[in-house]
Order: sequence, then structure tokens, then C-alpha cells
Amino acid sequence: MPRYFFHLRRADKTLADCEGILVANADAAHRQALATLRDFVQPSTGRVPAEWDGWLMQIADERGRCLFSIPFAEAPDLAAREQPPPRDGHPSSRVVYLDIERARREFSSVESEVRRHIHRAAMLVNRTHSETKSLHAMLRATAEVRQQSQELLARSRSQSSIGDWCWAQAAAGGGAVTVANEERFSVGGGP
Repeated sequence: MPRYFFHLRRADKTLADCEGILVANADAAHRQALATLRDFVQPSTGRVPAEWDGWLMQIADERGRCLFSIPFAEAPDLAAREQPPPRDGHPSSRVVYLDIERARREFSSVESEVRRHIHRAAMLVNRTHSETKSLHAMLRATAEVRQQSQELLARSRSQSSIGDWCWAQAAAGGGAVTVANEERFSVGGGP
């Protein structure tokens, strides 16, 4: 079954139908568009609300070709044409529940929006989980570096200066200390 899209347009704005609906053919899509436009007519005034003046509905096929274009201004005429004439001067006993059809379309729209939000929330949860793992790994690495730094600092504080080491080596018989070394490491002495 082909998919048709019902875009709402006016001169400065477009509300694109990204999902569309599956209907048997272009005529069925046209009938669906007419039914939707009839739902915009307010029963109390017999007109479309003023905020929809200048809007039109474009029916497009799966390839994006515009098949029909129906202005909202024609909705009251469409609604009047669709009303069956009363039989034998008596009002029609057939009750059309336009509110139910309108509610179904609204619920369908709300359902798809909720599904989109749930999908987005699931994606964000997964991303947050991944970022949390990454941060945890970084914290572990930082703790290891901190521990190594503290150990290195403790070792460096416990060691004596290089001058003390050279004199300690000479005293222990580890080799002769040259005059150059002696002068370099002597404190306050001159040549």
C-alpha cells in the first residue's frame, strides 16, 4: 500500500508530515485530506478558525510529488457539500462523530511524539551510561597517577642531596672525589 504525506503550508511557514499514512490510492488520500479539512470547521461558526486562514494542505506521494493542494478556506464548502440532505423534511438520524475521528488523529499524533521522546530518552540514557563509564575510568587513572606522584614525592624527600651523596661515597671508599666535584658541591667555599 502506498504512503501519502499531508503537508500544511502557508506563504511563510511549512509543517511537514514526516510520517504520512498508508492508503489504497491517491483518491483515498484525497478523501482523507478532505475529511481532515472538514474537521477544522468549527460547528458553532461553520468556519475554519482565523489562525488557519491562508493555510493549505498539500498531499504528496512517496516520491515527494505534490498530487493535490486544498486551501483551508474551502473547508466550510466541503463540509456543507458532504452533509446529506434531510430525508422527507425530517432531520437525519445518522450521527457523525467527528470528535472521535479528530481525537483518534490527535492521539495518533501524540502517540508518535511520545514514541519519539521515549526513543530520544533511551538514547540519552545509553549515552549517559557510556560517559559515566568513561569518567569512572578517568577517575581510576587519576587516582593511580596521584598515588604514584605521592610515592615519588616521599622518595625524593627521604633522599639526601647530591653533595651529601658524593661525600658519602668518598668516605665509604667508593671512589675519589675530584677537586672539581668538591668545589661544585662545597657550600660557601671559594676556589
